[in-house]
Amino acid sequence: MNIWRKLKSLIKRFMPLIVMSAIIIERRRKLVTAKQTITKKKNVNSFEGRDIVDEAKRHYHHVNTIAAEDILSPSIRWSEYLKRIRSDIETLTTINEAIHYAQNRVNFDHRDYAPNVLPFFLLYEESLKGEFPHFAHVIGEIEDSPYSDPYTIAKFRGRLVSNVLFYHLRIMLFCLTFIKEPKIVCEIGTGYGGSARLWLENSIHRPSTYVLIDFPECLFFAEVFLKANLGGYNFLYVTDHNQLDPIRVEKYSVILCPINLISALANLHMDIVINTGSMAEMTEEWIDFWMEWLNRQNCRYFYSLNYFAQPLSFMAEGANTWAPRLSPNWTVLIQSFNPAFIKQQSSRNFGEILAEKLLIQSDENKEMLSNIYKSQRGRILDGQMLLEAMDIIRINQNQEIIWDILQRCLFEMVTIPKEAQWLSNYLNNHADDSFFTNYGEELHNIIEKLNHIRFAGQENRVSD
Repeated sequence: MNIWRKLKSLIKRFMPLIVMSAIIIERRRKLVTAKQTITKKKNVNSFEGRDIVDEAKRHYHHVNTIAAEDILSPSIRWSEYLKRIRSDIETLTTINEAIHYAQNRVNFDHRDYAPNVLPFFLLYEESLKGEFPHFAHVIGEIEDSPYSDPYTIAKFRGRLVSNVLFYHLRIMLFCLTFIKEPKIVCEIGTGYGGSARLWLENSIHRPSTYVLIDFPECLFFAEVFLKANLGGYNFLYVTDHNQLDPIRVEKYSVILCPINLISALANLHMDIVINTGSMAEMTEEWIDFWMEWLNRQNCRYFYSLNYFAQPLSFMAEGANTWAPRLSPNWTVLIQSFNPAFIKQQSSRNFGEILAEKLLIQSDENKEMLSNIYKSQRGRILDGQMLLEAMDIIRINQNQEIIWDILQRCLFEMVTIPKEAQWLSNYLNNHADDSFFTNYGEELHNIIEKLNHIRFAGQENRVSD
């Protein structure tokens, strides 16, 4: 009897371990099955695959021999990543090697180990169907690339998915909800081309041309990834400064443009320009560069999903204090702080913005914007209110409003947002003499405090 009680006790004690082991074994079985499915579904033979990689290398090497157009230095984070890529790129000889390197060694996105996120796939899919019911019939069909790292994808409802697939899908669905049938889509900071593949393979609407702009090192991976996945599509790699002919461009589904040759795009009309994540990681000088480029380039809409209101003490991968910061040439149509789906996949704070370029700039709205801020003054200064307030001062740099927002950032918000430093620096550089007479000493103390918080915190982090 005592032996039986001891046996029951041991079984009860080790049951959680037995159950967990069974779960791990089952998840590994599913990964093996998914990997086998990948091999059966799409196979580029090794010779063809090496041709794709070799051509991408030739483009990469050629572009690096061309003089840059006063291109700024990358942030510390991206300087390290580009240095790593340059030292490793010659060792990559197959499609799988290149794609798996991009998905694991460069942090282009937040791709996760599939067993860790498998329980959330149902939540992700149903959340997207709830947010975009008009696209529900398509959401359940789209799947990840069969060339993706097999440890990051798993079978779900009959198709291969990953956490990043749902993330990229949500961005595309948002844009297609508000912008009807864009003909030319341009993406700044394209990584290995994960979003571009969805735009060019979905059954809702496919743009005639997708333009990818990035460092040559990053475009190497995008070229390999997209050519592996988009057989039969026409590609154009921009290899010189000559401006592209819009009529000629119509023949190409994919245009890969290195940043140092961006002037070649000057004659193109772009229906929408997209940036997700990478502007948050740029220096202040790079943000100014892209804002000026957006003003010059013939484009209608701009979509941004980037860090906003991140704590100044923990900017994480961030490297600037406010991005994007569009000129008054743009009007913001939609702005949302921490969209619910995005928070399912990230602990960071995000601002989502859709803006349209104005045909005629007007100053008539400045007084109206001041009145809007005053009327909204009673609201709690949370992330959404701060996003709206920053949009007001983007157009109307009223120093009294900026000072008020800065004070509220310091005393009303749970953590001091990084935008507080932008506000304090703006006042320090642009406020008039009467402001400094009244608030100069207080502003100086605030600047010192914010500098100390930022210096003691973390930002521009490089992942291993």
